[in-house]
Amino acid sequence: MEDVPSAKRPGLTDSPELLRAAPFVLFLLLGSLQGKLFPDSEYWMYLAKTVAAGALLWVWRRRIVEMRWRFSWTGVAVGVGISVIWLAAE
Repeated sequence: MEDVPSAKRPGLTDSPELLRAAPFVLFLLLGSLQGKLFPDSEYWMYLAKTVAAGALLWVWRRRIVEMRWRFSWTGVAVGVGISVIWLAAE
């Protein structure tokens, strides 16, 4: 009998679409619970959804090509510009 290597079945995290959509979907699902669980849950659920989505992104950071960390002055300028616009809108 010939030994045939078993083919590796693709897992859920092998899907590039899932890797990008799952943190956002988790953020939305947890956000839908804001203010519905207990008093002040809008604040705690905001923290929970941010940490949970961030943790998922952190775990999958090496598999999401767009998340390669690189320094650029354009990025710094855009970040400062958005911060100024945001603070000026207050």
